[in-house]
Amino acid sequence: MLIIRRERMEAMEAWTRERFVATLCRLLRDELPEKLAAVEEGTLRRRVEVAWQRAGQYGCISQRDIYRFIRQSMLWGDAFDELTDPPWIRECLTEPGWSGAAKLDRFEYYVYVLGQKPTS
Repeated sequence: MLIIRRERMEAMEAWTRERFVATLCRLLRDELPEKLAAVEEGTLRRRVEVAWQRAGQYGCISQRDIYRFIRQSMLWGDAFDELTDPPWIRECLTEPGWSGAAKLDRFEYYVYVLGQKPTS
């Protein structure tokens, strides 16, 4: 039987988390070069980590949905999910019983299909 010590598990989790954050930062820089050009790497990493925690509050658990949430955060502001104007933002993200993916689908529908933009 294989036994993995707690310290080893914690080290693997930290390594995996760091790699995921680095991947997210690289994807964001590739996709939003003008928006993030002036953002230092350490600042971007911190913003990504905070947005990742926020994404979890809305049920975003897959890597894809975490990225989608963080991307919106970079586009509309770190606290876009707390904006009350327009009201559809909070309605989309706090709809009871909806998955994180469904909440983001609805949010992106308002933004990209209906052309409604969050105001900060």
